[in-house]
Amino acid sequence: MAVELRPLGVACNIGCRYCYQNPQRDAGNVRQKYDLEKMRAAVEREGGPFTLFGGEPLLLPLAALEELFRWGFEKYGRSGMQTNAVLIGDEHLRIFRDYNVDVGVSIDGPGEHNDLRWDGSLEKTRRSTVRTEENIVRLVREHRPPGLIVTLHRVNATDQRLPRMYEWMRELDALGIQSVRLHALEVDSPAMRQYTLSDEENARAFLGFAKLQSELKQLRFDVLGEVQRALMGRDAGTSCVWRACDPYSTEAVRGVEGNGQSSNCGRTNKDGVDFIKADVVGYERYLALQQTPQEEGGCKGCRFFLMCRGQCPGTAIDGDWRNRSELCGLWKRLFIHAEKELILSNQIPLTVLPLRHRMERHLSMLWEAGRNSTVQNLQRTEPASQAPVKFTLPSFVRRTFVGEAQRATWQPRFEAIAAAIPRIALAAVAGEAVPAAIVELASDDLLALRREATARGLPLTVVEVTGQTQQRRRVLIGSGESVPACCRNADVLPADRGAFRSRPLHLLRPLGIDFLGYTPCSFDCERSQTRADALLDVAREEAPQAAEWLDAILGWPVEWTALHGIAEIKTAIVKVAYDTAYTASKVTVHHRGISLPPDAARGLTHAYQAVRA
Repeated sequence: MAVELRPLGVACNIGCRYCYQNPQRDAGNVRQKYDLEKMRAAVEREGGPFTLFGGEPLLLPLAALEELFRWGFEKYGRSGMQTNAVLIGDEHLRIFRDYNVDVGVSIDGPGEHNDLRWDGSLEKTRRSTVRTEENIVRLVREHRPPGLIVTLHRVNATDQRLPRMYEWMRELDALGIQSVRLHALEVDSPAMRQYTLSDEENARAFLGFAKLQSELKQLRFDVLGEVQRALMGRDAGTSCVWRACDPYSTEAVRGVEGNGQSSNCGRTNKDGVDFIKADVVGYERYLALQQTPQEEGGCKGCRFFLMCRGQCPGTAIDGDWRNRSELCGLWKRLFIHAEKELILSNQIPLTVLPLRHRMERHLSMLWEAGRNSTVQNLQRTEPASQAPVKFTLPSFVRRTFVGEAQRATWQPRFEAIAAAIPRIALAAVAGEAVPAAIVELASDDLLALRREATARGLPLTVVEVTGQTQQRRRVLIGSGESVPACCRNADVLPADRGAFRSRPLHLLRPLGIDFLGYTPCSFDCERSQTRADALLDVAREEAPQAAEWLDAILGWPVEWTALHGIAEIKTAIVKVAYDTAYTASKVTVHHRGISLPPDAARGLTHAYQAVRA
């Protein structure tokens, strides 16, 4: 896939009411300064070529626009752009021609059918729609036909509105338009619910376009073809929504911001924060969906899972990427329709073959190994491992930061705190601040810690070998009680709900900061908090810089959630996903915190909110 280059972030000349980028705008994360050199370097790093995105990319000054497209042409032979086409003028058309720019246009229909693509008032909106329609014609005649993206909703795709849409598609076909991508409305705001179509209405609209396609000379609706090809296992060219997209590191969208920072597909930014890509790609969402009952937001037992995979995480139920798409009813109807059509034409879809189950198991094995595959490239033989009987996810921890600057500042601090913990624990046990302690450290550091323990007259026992390469050790320092009795059989899923008062030391474990060495029985376990306070007192003496950073981190607001075996911690600097106990419904716990860090991201939910007295 091409790189999405967003020089001005989500800045736009109009205000589409349903835009998936609105959470970023609502959070105040709209416009960034851009640096041409940094953007070019980032595109090269990602492998290019690029598609210019926004917001609206034509807000970029003409000189900068031409410079980017000139460079794209010289470097890659082509570039692309997605636009609402309102601002296209003579010079833009010249630049498109001179530098081989593919143009995509977002429009929901002619005239009043485009009214949800709002421009401040109904009069201005209608004028902008006229300009978009005129510029589509100009692109066809003076450059080449653009591809169109059309989102379906109550303003353009009810039974009463569809006849005009079909007529418009015939006009576009006669004009020379070849490709229209149909989107179902993605809802990120309660106010937009009034514009959603029911599953039945959506299906009628999509299938109406499918029927219309048979009479069109060249225009094709790609979603409908993708569904049919997926059922036949020919999905190598299908779009990202069917291909197990990791919301922490979206494969299909390799974003580059105006400052050269990496970013993901904006459809996953429900908090209004544009996180950078995680260092490790993971497919935990799909392993969880495959095992989670459909009535609980999963896909277990669905015969279309191999082809659909829960669809886009940006459209997940309740805006939580751990659920399947809330548009599941629509996609099932389209798959059922395509399945029947294939069978009637003497073709055999994968859904009716025993082979499908073997392929699903093989795909699960790939996901567990951190790999992905199209159906087309899957081995069609029985894998060695069978599907699990009991819900299980591989142990994993993945993190992503709110920005490159925040990662550069805080990742070394996390590592410094983690590195200081063994000597803090040793000093705490030696000074009888705690009776004993469990710490984890690299195998190479074990000998030095053992020597220091011996010098202080303390026993040190290796209790566990950890890490994927068996290069880490968990050790017991001292001979007293290392874990409070109440916490000895604690589940990884706390029983608490709502909010907790104590500082969230145990929530830092996925960041490598295992200060306690065990999981408390609850977020507000008094014995664990007493132990943590004692360790912190020692830390201020033994490692004052690490203690200062740790005190700051423990003052941040934190949101902890668990759903379908995946826990997620959100702060204004970093968010982390890791495996936990299965829950059928979402569990949410908040730590109020006392202050946000100076480099905190702005967002819409608890973790990004300034603390009020």
